[in-house]
Amino acid sequence: MNVFPSFLSLTAAVMVCTGCAGDPVAELLKRNGGFAVVRPPSDGEYLGDVYRTKGLMEQSISMKDVMEPDALNKVMTAYLKRVDIESISGKKDFKLSLEAAYIGVAKGDLEISGAHKYRVTVSNPVIHDSPFDAQLVPILIPAIKSKFPNVPLEGKYIVRSLLEVDGMEYEFFSENGGKINISADQNLVRNLTAKLGTEWKVTRDGKLTITRPRYIGYRLARIDKVGGAVAAAPSVAAAAVAGQPASEGTKLSSVPISEYENRDLRERKKKRR
Repeated sequence: MNVFPSFLSLTAAVMVCTGCAGDPVAELLKRNGGFAVVRPPSDGEYLGDVYRTKGLMEQSISMKDVMEPDALNKVMTAYLKRVDIESISGKKDFKLSLEAAYIGVAKGDLEISGAHKYRVTVSNPVIHDSPFDAQLVPILIPAIKSKFPNVPLEGKYIVRSLLEVDGMEYEFFSENGGKINISADQNLVRNLTAKLGTEWKVTRDGKLTITRPRYIGYRLARIDKVGGAVAAAPSVAAAAVAGQPASEGTKLSSVPISEYENRDLRERKKKRR
């Protein structure tokens, strides 16, 4: 069986009409599997990471501390899924609001520049998935227990899916639809970097962009029960490649998106197992 399925590249333009409820990024994540927003976009998340709460704030165990890089890469790429995303409502713009994912915290700065509307485009979205029965239960949790046998897992939360994009791009417009070139105001550029993060760049033509792969969405599972059989570390690594089960008795449950924490990861606490 090929555990590295091929997937098609695509670009999805997410543009929502002025006055519609919600945020285009949050809507994109919700429509494509019920993902919560990773804020700010991150390149440091992994399938199998364990948290103490319903979010990415209080990390208990990182998979970087559990698996070697090659084995972890196989876990991350074993169940890639192409995301087919259609434009939500044509080519209309979305009104700036404090609730907007990522740029909402800079609403005041952007409005001073004359921006009142925006469009957002994401490129090449793919889902990194960890199916309960194929990977989370038989492979990842046994690997975690093998590495940290004395760390309790029951009642904690484990990352089961991540949505990754190759890039994001925002364009800004005035109330009457004229394009706003935010690169002309260097003070604004500095404020945007300070509030949004250094991974965001402003192009010469005034677009706000991220041009490197980042995770923008995640899903969790609650660890309700951990089974007793745990494979030794070498066997777990082999199972990750071959897809062979390593334990029984572990029970997981999905976490509804309405229960997720929506907080800035730059406030994330240090690991406390």
